[in-house]
Amino acid sequence: MRRLPPNYPPQATEEDRKKAREGTVNNLIMFGVLVLLIRILPFAVRDGDVTDMTK
Repeated sequence: MRRLPPNYPPQATEEDRKKAREGTVNNLIMFGVLVLLIRILPFAVRDGDVTDMTK
């Protein structure tokens, strides 16, 4: 399977490509953090660890 080149406009500079890559990485990181919060938070709230800070 051959790999297709990225779909950048022909006039895109290396700086534009770098910014696009950084934006993609940031989006993936934020998505991962959001998924982790959604998976972990219900258990933490149910156990009372988040709401009871007096211990």
